[in-house]
Amino acid sequence: MPGERAIERALELARERLRLLEAGGEFEGLEALDAELAAACTAAGADLRASDARLVDELLAIHAAAGRLIDEELKTLGGRIRRLRDGQAGSAAYRAGA
Repeated sequence: MPGERAIERALELARERLRLLEAGGEFEGLEALDAELAAACTAAGADLRASDARLVDELLAIHAAAGRLIDEELKTLGGRIRRLRDGQAGSAAYRAGA
C-alpha cells in the first residue's frame, strides 16, 4: 500500500500469518507469506523509529502467539506418530507371535 511504512506492512503480514495458523489445515501459502514477512521485517528494521516501540511489541506478541500454535501442532503430530509407531510395533509383535 503506498505510504505504508515497513513496520505497518510487517504487522499486517504477521496478523495474516496468525489468522492462517489459527484456521488450521494445510497452511497453503504459508511459505510465501513467511518469506514476505521476513522481507518486511528486514525493511522495518532499517526504518525503525523510537515511536515504533508499541508496534514492535505488537509484532513480537503476534510472533509469539504464532509460535505457540506451531508448537501445539508439532506436539499433536508427535503424539500421532508415536501412537502409529506403537500400533505398528504391537501389530508386528502380534503377527510374530501368531
